[in-house]
Amino acid sequence: MINLDQKAEILIKYFRENMSQRAIARKIKLSRTTIRKYIDDYESKCEEIGKLTSDNGVTNNNTLNLVTEMVLAPKYEGLIKISLYYGFKYRFCNVAKSNEKAI
Repeated sequence: MINLDQKAEILIKYFRENMSQRAIARKIKLSRTTIRKYIDDYESKCEEIGKLTSDNGVTNNNTLNLVTEMVLAPKYEGLIKISLYYGFKYRFCNVAKSNEKAI
């Protein structure tokens, strides 16, 4: 899982140091698609902020919400914690029983 420091490091390397997504992925040892996801997310939020501020010239709640989303730690939706121990134990016992029967 990626934390806020890594997310910031990705964005700094891409926008300030002009590193490619592939180079960042190699250096940080993350998937290039993960790097692209955070960069695209940041760019889309910057565009939305630009549109909101150019429309009325005033910072409103939507703009502030987007800025706070940009600086929050990454969210992982749809991930389920799975305990592999019980599944492994069940399969191991079945294999052991079949081996005992074969002997």
